[in-house]
Amino acid sequence: KSVTIDCQIPDDALFIGRRSQIGQVYTNLISNAADAVVERHEAENGFKPMILLGYEDAGNGSKTLSVEDNGAGIPKELREKIQEAFFTTKGVGKGTGLGMPIVLRILEDHGLRLNVGSSAALGGASMRIESTTGTNA
Repeated sequence: KSVTIDCQIPDDALFIGRRSQIGQVYTNLISNAADAVVERHEAENGFKPMILLGYEDAGNGSKTLSVEDNGAGIPKELREKIQEAFFTTKGVGKGTGLGMPIVLRILEDHGLRLNVGSSAALGGASMRIESTTGTNA
């Protein structure tokens, strides 16, 4: 399926961490977003799947990488559950429920946190990898 990805990460963006692990986190979040928008695309005629990749530097050592989509979003009552091992919203044979727990473990090992919410820009899910002031600068 065709998914538009709008990458708004500047070339000089700096986010320190183990490249392979941060890459694994970002890949997992993008893959989940792609699954969500493709699912909505298949359910709604004329829907145009979109993912937005972002980066913010607050200038005080606090930085954020984000993955936002225009899928159905994550209901508030499920935002805690997605952290549990083996919990998945995907159909049988499509998800193991291990991706998000691995993401969270990697982020914790890096002193980072994941903020799960709704995308103001696209209306679907928003996953924000956030450093705290003074870490990951």
